[in-house]
Amino acid sequence: GLYEPSAIQQLADGRFLVYTTWDDVEKGGLYLQNLGAAGQSPRKLTTAKGIYRTPQFSPDGKQIVYRLQNGDDEHGPGMTDKPGIYLLDIDNGNTRFITADGENPRFSPDGKRIFVNTGGYLFGGLDKALVSFDLSGQDRKTLCKSKYVNQWAPSPDGKWLAFSELHKAYVCAMPAPGQTIDLSAETKAIPVSQISKDAGYNLHWSGDSKKVHYALGDEYFTIDLTQRFSF
Repeated sequence: GLYEPSAIQQLADGRFLVYTTWDDVEKGGLYLQNLGAAGQSPRKLTTAKGIYRTPQFSPDGKQIVYRLQNGDDEHGPGMTDKPGIYLLDIDNGNTRFITADGENPRFSPDGKRIFVNTGGYLFGGLDKALVSFDLSGQDRKTLCKSKYVNQWAPSPDGKWLAFSELHKAYVCAMPAPGQTIDLSAETKAIPVSQISKDAGYNLHWSGDSKKVHYALGDEYFTIDLTQRFSF
């Protein structure tokens, strides 16, 4: 079955859905579902068994970026000697290793770069950051860093950045590439607005960049940003 809300990701135009699965015998895989073909079975995109996490479509829908996780106490030993961020071409099924660093990968609006969260999640290091690099894992740039932010989620249109800090969710204008900024709820360098008093897991955006979604316990929330901040 599916094991996390952000493991389901829909193409912006609504044509396709990509999701991860887990079975204690068959292990994990990535699947593609054509939402426009009634009765059509999902297509398995991966052949190697593994722990697949947080798949994300490229803007043109031709590629998927995802994280292949190492083993843990819940899933057992790792099924890969090279955990990290991977790129998959949907048409031919070819996969390419990009980098061992980071998690929750997301494409830039033009599809030429990938954003990742670094520094761990809830129990990671004190130097967490939002980092981008090209599709070869090169030209690394750090957009922002923080001690208390535990997840970053750039909007699909590249204009906004959602983040959670100390169990609250915020949205700010996307920092411009160049100098790395320290980002928090108290940042004055760019507009920041709180959108939720209780932030959960798996912050992610609607395809039109107008709504933020997250999970909290057994509930799934959607926030319409037009109702939460003026800028």
